[in-house]
Amino acid sequence: NNKNNNNNLIDMSDVDSNSINLILDESQRKLFQIRECLEKLKLSISSTELFQSILECLHKIILMILNNPNEQKYKKLNKNGQTFQTWIANYSMALKFLNLIGWDDD
Repeated sequence: NNKNNNNNLIDMSDVDSNSINLILDESQRKLFQIRECLEKLKLSISSTELFQSILECLHKIILMILNNPNEQKYKKLNKNGQTFQTWIANYSMALKFLNLIGWDDD
């Protein structure tokens, strides 16, 4: 069976390459937006330490979602919580970053 090899890769030889290219193009576009957002965030903050702290907070949010994909509580953020207010709420590019990765602020 060629569907799965030792690396658990799926045989994509019978898949339309246009479909794959559309997915790759969209992924690259999204990654570009995320990178641009993080660069703007860095430029908007004068302190390297503050920028690093914001990045660490964003990283923790992403890890919680990735490590717990079936738990709704990790897909919602307490917008009134101290951590959110300190590291995210006051920085429009941090909020935009969260929106780009799929967070809905409702």
